[in-house]
Amino acid sequence: MQSSWKSILEFPILLRLKDNVHSTESFISSIGPAGAELRFSQACEDLPEEGQEVHFGIGRQTLHGRTGRLSRQPGQEIRLYIQPISGKWEFSDEVERQLLLTTTYFDSIVCKGRIKALCENSEHILYQFFFIHVREFLGNLQNLDNMFRDLDRSGGGNGSINTSEKLYQLCNDIVLKGERVLDQVESRQLKAEIKRGFRELCRPWMKDNPFIARSLAKPRGYPGDYMMMEMGYLSDSASAQGLSGGLDKFLFRKYRSVMCRKNKIKECLRISLAKRADNPGHIKILTLGGGPSREWLELESEMDDMSLNGRTELTYLDYDAEAVTFSEKRLKNNRLIGSLRLCCESVLNFARSEDWDDKKYSYDLIYAIGIADYFPDSILGEILARAVSLLENNGQLIIAHKDEKSFCFSALDWFCDWTFYRRDQDHFTQVLDTAISQIGGKISYRVERDETGEFMFFIVTRAK
Repeated sequence: MQSSWKSILEFPILLRLKDNVHSTESFISSIGPAGAELRFSQACEDLPEEGQEVHFGIGRQTLHGRTGRLSRQPGQEIRLYIQPISGKWEFSDEVERQLLLTTTYFDSIVCKGRIKALCENSEHILYQFFFIHVREFLGNLQNLDNMFRDLDRSGGGNGSINTSEKLYQLCNDIVLKGERVLDQVESRQLKAEIKRGFRELCRPWMKDNPFIARSLAKPRGYPGDYMMMEMGYLSDSASAQGLSGGLDKFLFRKYRSVMCRKNKIKECLRISLAKRADNPGHIKILTLGGGPSREWLELESEMDDMSLNGRTELTYLDYDAEAVTFSEKRLKNNRLIGSLRLCCESVLNFARSEDWDDKKYSYDLIYAIGIADYFPDSILGEILARAVSLLENNGQLIIAHKDEKSFCFSALDWFCDWTFYRRDQDHFTQVLDTAISQIGGKISYRVERDETGEFMFFIVTRAK
């Protein structure tokens, strides 16, 4: 236990009766969302009766409760139990941060419910992680939060850069310690619960960060959420400042390869369009899991060849109605796109529905940059087979996938609850080979990488 950690007994409170006739000085001995126990000296006589409504404050927050049992034992302090009127106290972030930095409250959170069950099942592994490493992490996080606040008031400068780097190292360190714990755990469910427990304890510090807050607001905030991708592409989440802005810098450094993935598919699109510049007719393109369509926004401003204006027939597919609406505004006036078809449906439906048939649709290019690692092998194989079947003669499928051997999964998993099906190049190749064996014609493929090397781009060409 860190000697710098305070006892919750150091928080004096003022207990006020509902009618405000009088008040009594007290100290909190324990507190949680479902109740609090207050400590009084033996000299106190003017105490509320059981069932009486009272108010007491922690920090700037006033809590409203009803008194329960009163313990008066000779020679000992008087203890009074108070329950929240509403059934549960919802602490402000400021108060919860203050409470979590005390030994008693932290222990009460860790030693109850889900996290308690975790420690009981694997106590020898988890005790040190939660009670020492995570506790120390939260204390350091609060110190850095105070430093960021001071820098915001003084104008920042180089101190802001140094503090952000300290935060980066701090977050990196706790993730590495967490990963070492997971290496000793076999159960996938237990691993998920450990990470969920970590996020629960960190929530009062993390929830002000728009990127993390959206990532944890399920069912939104999944890895392919169009707004998460847009934030990542811009390396910005609503100009977050202080600790929140520092967390952005940590996460977006981990997210850098996703930005490079977008640049790589943009390069592939540019090459594909340029090859057809001298050919008459339109270029038929299908994007699967289209997300925010930022590649098309940037391509429009970067491509100078006016002969490509209006030459693309783009079919955009995404199951998220918000993403479809967002991309429609971005795509409908794009000068490169002559016609736009929007499909609000899942990639799984694309793979299995008879509506997507090679007798109805065919494409010069199909690409998917953010869907492959969301599916197990069997379903991914179905998606690949359907996509290849829809290719025109010499048409191409470009599909991106994170390389298990080089992509940094852990930070986004611990902080944002993002999990993926992990594959390396050999594994993905096996899935692809099985899928294309079902399709007729001459099919070949090659593998390229983005500039970080963390993303594999499988480029499949079909010659009928």
